[in-house]
Amino acid sequence: MNFRNFFFALALFIGFQSVSAQASWALYSNEDFAIEVTAIGEETASGAEVVSAYQEGVALTKLYNKYGLVNAQGVEIIAPRYEEIRPFENGYAAIRKGNKWSFINKQGRKISSFRFDWVGRFEQAAAAVQINGKWGFINEQGALIVPAEFEAVRSFGQNGLAMVKKDGQWYNLNQKGELTTLPSNLEQGLQASR
Repeated sequence: MNFRNFFFALALFIGFQSVSAQASWALYSNEDFAIEVTAIGEETASGAEVVSAYQEGVALTKLYNKYGLVNAQGVEIIAPRYEEIRPFENGYAAIRKGNKWSFINKQGRKISSFRFDWVGRFEQAAAAVQINGKWGFINEQGALIVPAEFEAVRSFGQNGLAMVKKDGQWYNLNQKGELTTLPSNLEQGLQASR
């Protein structure tokens, strides 16, 4: 028995939610147990090769040095056309075309034009973006919610605050763009970590 047949037998035994006989992938997940058999090496309908494991229900595909996405059912969400696609995190993936970045959602819809020099990941419904060497934040619709005017940033945390550096000084920032000074002991810790 090869590993592929073993996983299909295991899938039937424990009740996998999705099993594909055409592609070598299967998914099962509950609170206590999760298994993922990927389709790495399989081909999509367009001839692209699956080159990553599934993450948040999608896997990366590659064709002629361009990347796209396929969902767990084997359906191509995006044909390979980007130079880079980062893994999905919190429902969004960063994509690069040329030397500019944007984001897509799991349906493959781009949320902004390719206008960012660099991007962070979405946390607390906001992502750090760099424009002309300065950092700001966008929301899930791609709108700039905090202007790109900071030297450095740390993503928004569960407390609803991000940390930003302006004129060599670190501050707390809320999603309305309001700055407050960091406590002195935190500022000293940040300076020491550089």
